[in-house]
Amino acid sequence: MALRPPPISGWTVDEVVKRLARSSPDVWDAMPEETGSLNGISLSRNPPSSAGDLDKLSSESLFLIMESLDFQSLCSFMAASFRTKELVESMVPYQDLLKSASSTLIVLGKANLAGHHKVRDLHSALLSEGCVSCRRFGAFVFLPTCERACLSCLHRNMRFWVLSVKEAQDAYGIPQKEAQQLPGMMSLPVERRRGRRRKLVSVRLARDLGLKIHGSQQKMTSWVMQSGKMKSQLNLYSWWAEAGEKLLDWNTDDPLTPPMSSYFGFASIRFPHLYRDQTVDPGYWCEGCRFWRQQISELSNYSHAMDYICATPEDEKELARRHNEELREWSRSGLREHVLTCPGAQELASRSED
Repeated sequence: MALRPPPISGWTVDEVVKRLARSSPDVWDAMPEETGSLNGISLSRNPPSSAGDLDKLSSESLFLIMESLDFQSLCSFMAASFRTKELVESMVPYQDLLKSASSTLIVLGKANLAGHHKVRDLHSALLSEGCVSCRRFGAFVFLPTCERACLSCLHRNMRFWVLSVKEAQDAYGIPQKEAQQLPGMMSLPVERRRGRRRKLVSVRLARDLGLKIHGSQQKMTSWVMQSGKMKSQLNLYSWWAEAGEKLLDWNTDDPLTPPMSSYFGFASIRFPHLYRDQTVDPGYWCEGCRFWRQQISELSNYSHAMDYICATPEDEKELARRHNEELREWSRSGLREHVLTCPGAQELASRSED
């Protein structure tokens, strides 16, 4: 007798999203707030109607120039005249960013990064789909480098870690003058963690500067150990010291995980993916995975949990991998494929059909 296929197999993508998707993860209160509105650009007083000598250039050349500007410079250029405003508003990258990622542009201003990233790079990130580290779908952007990232890698991969300027000085033996020259951003307001905003820098960039100052990893580590400034944080330093090497493209399935970043969420924000057909995909989390995790927590017997979760459980690593999937985001089509093999989603689907 043939087995009855799970009811979920006949669902469309829209049905899966409606019935089994969550729009945000359970750690959402650890991420920056997306508030505010992007005001229109005000023209300067008595603006000229033309763009001056730039009118001599072809539209194609002007678009190339404008795409190479950072967003802050583009806004200044836009306010110069009626013609420049018209040119900017006709740019496809500008239109796409304004329509699909206006909250990101607001946050760039709050983080003092509006003058850091080119419009071309922001648009390229918007059109990208995969996390630059693990290549899975990513629903976030790491603001210091304008790279797309997934939630798991933001948690664990030091490619996406930041630290305060003071911590950078202590961890890498960087003099104050040099440390202030590191490209930085102002920390973003995060729910439940109110307080003074501070300048944050990339762990990787700080480490690179430390190596340049000391000449080698060995000399830098020796200086840090002798200074005693990281004495109470040696475990954390051991990871910081290698931030640019083995953890560059760290595998999220690796059980040897580094400690959690103390600044998780301070330098990243939700960032949708824009398809070529102008469809916007914000990313989704599986309700079945959360249900699954809740079932695990209610089971006191570990072996029983293994039997419940995996039809043919392999080992503890498989259990850990599946457990971590609760925090993994999916594209619309990716979620449709995932729920076909997610026991939690299939259980919820079966209940809804009863």
